[in-house]
Amino acid sequence: MKAMDKAFTRVDETFEAIRDSLNQQAINNIARKLAQDLRRAQQARIRSQKAPDGTAWTPHRRHVTRIQERIRFIWNNEARTLKKLASRHGEIRANHHRVG
Repeated sequence: MKAMDKAFTRVDETFEAIRDSLNQQAINNIARKLAQDLRRAQQARIRSQKAPDGTAWTPHRRHVTRIQERIRFIWNNEARTLKKLASRHGEIRANHHRVG
């Protein structure tokens, strides 16, 4: 572990020497470029749905979809309308019409 600490110290000293030799505008340009590259890499990783260690994300839960049509019915002698009724594809039917 001590050899690793020495290596990091040497890298730190090297970067400090480089940073001290640059003007502020050059430092800002390098920081901007590093940030843009990091952001692109993160976006690509998230788009491919992978964790930072390279493992795949767990699949998302099924979302409740909304029926955009209106459902009309009569209740207490009044015409009623339901909008954006929540449903799950086939789940209700499968639960109510089980065989056996």
